[in-house]
Amino acid sequence: MPPSVSAWLSSLGASWDLLILAAFAIVGVAYGIYAGRDRSIVILISTYVSLAVVTNAPAVGMLDRAFGLSSNESLRLVWFLGLFFTIFFILWNSPALKNLGASRGAMWESFLFSLCQVGLTVSIALFLLPSEVTAALSPAFRQIFMGEEGRSIWLILPIFLLFAVGRGDTYDFDDDE
Repeated sequence: MPPSVSAWLSSLGASWDLLILAAFAIVGVAYGIYAGRDRSIVILISTYVSLAVVTNAPAVGMLDRAFGLSSNESLRLVWFLGLFFTIFFILWNSPALKNLGASRGAMWESFLFSLCQVGLTVSIALFLLPSEVTAALSPAFRQIFMGEEGRSIWLILPIFLLFAVGRGDTYDFDDDE
C-alpha cells in the first residue's frame, strides 16, 4: 500500500478489522449482483471441497515436504486458493452442473448467498493463516470469523440457506408429454 494511503487510513483510525469488514461488504454486494443464486452453489461446493482437502489430506503435507515448503505456515492458504480455483473451473465446465447457473434467483437470495459465501471465505482464509498474522485483529473480529462459534456459523449458514431457500423452480423431467 502506498505510504500516503496507509497514512490516510491511520489518520482515520482504520484498522485491518475495518478494512476487511469494508472489503467484505463491498465484495458481498458486488458478488451477489454478479453471480446470482444458482452460480453461488458451484462456488460453495468448490469452497467446501477445497477446505476439506487442505485441512485433511495427507498429500498436501507430503507435497510441502517434497518441495521443502513445510516451514511456510501461510502455504495452507495458497493451497486452499489453488485448489479452490482448480475445483471451481472443473465444476464450472462439468456437464452435470451446466444447468445450475440457468436461474439467477431473486435479488435478496443472491445477496444472502453472496454474504454467506464471502463470510465463509474470510473465515477460512483467516483460519488458514498463521496466528502471528491474525493476532493484530481485534478480539471481537477474531471471535466472529475465527472463534469456534463464528467459524461454525460461517460453515453451516450457507448449507442452511441452501435448504431454506431451495430451488424455487419446478422442473418436469418427463419427456413423454
